[in-house]
Amino acid sequence: MILNKLKLQKKDIFIWIQKDLLLFLLCAVAVTFLISFYLRAAICAFFPYDITFDEGFNIEVASWPLDGKSFYAPLNDYPYVWRLYTPLFFSLCTPFIALFGKQLFIGRLIAIFFTTLTGLYIYKIVNKDNDAKIPALISLCFFF
Repeated sequence: MILNKLKLQKKDIFIWIQKDLLLFLLCAVAVTFLISFYLRAAICAFFPYDITFDEGFNIEVASWPLDGKSFYAPLNDYPYVWRLYTPLFFSLCTPFIALFGKQLFIGRLIAIFFTTLTGLYIYKIVNKDNDAKIPALISLCFFF
């Protein structure tokens, strides 16, 4: 009896693929993009060296509150480095630096998390109007 239910479910899946072939292909492309994004993110997250020129400095700046310093140094004194990230990024990194020390993966994992969150919000916003799954999947594919 369980096998009969499984056969019916497989049959229903193939009927869905035949009925909405474009939606199925977009789902396949979106899943492929997501898998490739997360594989690359996993490789890069634990890469031991700086990937961009300011990664190490951002982790250093995020650790400054642990020493009682501000995120932003005066502009008339060393270091003369601009900050690409907002204070929120540094504030989110600081507790993890207190736990794990000054590690590059902390900032990378926070960036991966918020990239995923942004992608989900893009999908949700586009899919909000009239249950538009196809445009939502296309926008998700372009994002990742």
